[in-house]
Amino acid sequence: MVTVERVTQRIAQHTLEHWLRVFAAVDACVTPVLTPAEALAHPHHTARNLVHRERGVSEVGPLAHVNVPTWASRAAPSAGQHTRAVLTELGYSEEQVRQMTDAGIVK
Repeated sequence: MVTVERVTQRIAQHTLEHWLRVFAAVDACVTPVLTPAEALAHPHHTARNLVHRERGVSEVGPLAHVNVPTWASRAAPSAGQHTRAVLTELGYSEEQVRQMTDAGIVK
């Protein structure tokens, strides 16, 4: 009987590239477990435009659909970007918004 320990030992004898070559010609679902950094840098994800770097942060975009752009025309707003407009629309005066900002209640 094959045990997890024996399979682990066998896999450890070769590199990931070796095993990918071995299983490339086999009808089997074999995929490496990637670290988050490896997943963001994976050629498949970059080729499909699934990784977007905005404001120094890598984000995974939505899955691509037929005839639908992969990315929106602009990035999500940064924290506090629309605070003043939202609070003003809710009826707060400019002075109240300034006081909340100065007190660190909002950004």
